[in-house]
Amino acid sequence: MVLSSFLTGCKRRPEAPRRWGQTEFIVPATPAEHTYVVRGRVVSLPSETSQYLQVHHEAIPDFVGSGGDTVGMEEMTMPFPWMHKSVDLGVLKPGDVVAITFEVRYKADPRSLVTGIETLPPGTALNFKR
Repeated sequence: MVLSSFLTGCKRRPEAPRRWGQTEFIVPATPAEHTYVVRGRVVSLPSETSQYLQVHHEAIPDFVGSGGDTVGMEEMTMPFPWMHKSVDLGVLKPGDVVAITFEVRYKADPRSLVTGIETLPPGTALNFKR
């Protein structure tokens, strides 16, 4: 299995991890280097036809690149293959407006990990200007 090679440095739960599509639900073994909260709209959920949670998110102006410089990240549709085991995707549906908390690790796997998702009120305006 291809994803098993990415689990180096990640602790699995004693029982088999929850999986939808190719998404893995884990607890990381290393601390995050950076943590971001970004708002966006759910594009797709992990399923038989979509491997990952995908969210079209607003720009992240304070995003720090692997070199340590603030490089920013434009709005984009981003796949999230790794979820903390406490994240429940069962309450989401495509089109939901959400706030996602995710961690970034450049020196260990998983590279990005969703640690929280909050559904925002319907009609919440998002800013997708480039």
